[in-house]
Amino acid sequence: MKILKTLILNAWFLALLLSIVVIVLLPDLFDKYQIEVVDSGRLPDIKNSKVYCQDLDHDGFSEKVYSYEDIGKHSLQVITWDGGMVDQWNLPGTIILGSNRLACGDYDRDGFDEVYTFYERSDTVFLYCIEPMDTISPLMFENMMVCRLSHRYAGPDPLIVNVEFQDINNDGKGELVFVINSGQARFPRNVFIYDLFRDTLLKSPDYGSVPNESLSLIDLDSDGKKEIYGGAKSFRAGTR
Repeated sequence: MKILKTLILNAWFLALLLSIVVIVLLPDLFDKYQIEVVDSGRLPDIKNSKVYCQDLDHDGFSEKVYSYEDIGKHSLQVITWDGGMVDQWNLPGTIILGSNRLACGDYDRDGFDEVYTFYERSDTVFLYCIEPMDTISPLMFENMMVCRLSHRYAGPDPLIVNVEFQDINNDGKGELVFVINSGQARFPRNVFIYDLFRDTLLKSPDYGSVPNESLSLIDLDSDGKKEIYGGAKSFRAGTR
């Protein structure tokens, strides 16, 4: 009895009881965002397969974009939310393994996202674009050359990271921004910006290092033009 009385009068015990009462009576004010499982499953047993979920037609349901290797080539397949296959695209080159394989964005503002992806062929990196859900006038190109790969120091080992859409020049249209980094091959190590409206590819100078860890584009000096900065990570050197 003495032990029970001591427990009841204990400050921690009283605080616990008060907390439970508050939690039970607390109104549900934080339900703006809820997470629920919409779909689950396992990747198909296909070599080097990855799946990306994106609402390509902005109808509230995400399509699945599969990237995988088919007979040594990079292939894409788009599946609707209810399991129907939209189409399959077989690219004329190989997957650049370990990289961000694709990015999605509605450049032409027609309500359908394009899918931008990469492949390697003959020691060259190419950009490939499809617009799977647009059946009227899809935006598409296949052989946009990005850069040549170097054999000077070692065999080519490109890695594509930080792929995203950003309106760099404030023209209301998104530009595709991405970084190509290399390991022992050393080059290329550049930031690339593809302006779809002008069909122009911009490349940063060869500084020997690029923001491979993170990438941000902010107008730091308020001149209407965005500066590019980020972190560079290397073995035993950390991030800076």
